[in-house]
Amino acid sequence: MKFRLILFFFLLYSSAAFALDGQALYFEYGCDGCHGDEGQAKERVSLAGRPASELVEKTMLIQHDQNPKGAELIMKENPDLNRLEEAQAQAIALWLSQLPTSKTATKGATR
Repeated sequence: MKFRLILFFFLLYSSAAFALDGQALYFEYGCDGCHGDEGQAKERVSLAGRPASELVEKTMLIQHDQNPKGAELIMKENPDLNRLEEAQAQAIALWLSQLPTSKTATKGATR
């Protein structure tokens, strides 16, 4: 019974991320301003292709002032960060994790 309850809440919680449009939220929250249109920033941290769990964890830590340092402090300047909910962060992270990294994107390019 306990397993079923845990499974139910896991499915309910994870399905919220799928119901949200990560790409639309990425632009709504202004992530593209620093990280580029597809998370492949050249001057800031590139997010494309990174594990969704890592992106969500880092975002939530920064949002709650838990050990932000260096470039992460810049993220605190985004006023939209404070209104970002974890389910929205999951949707954004899921979208970003499915994008090719800048190395992958340029690997097959011809010169």
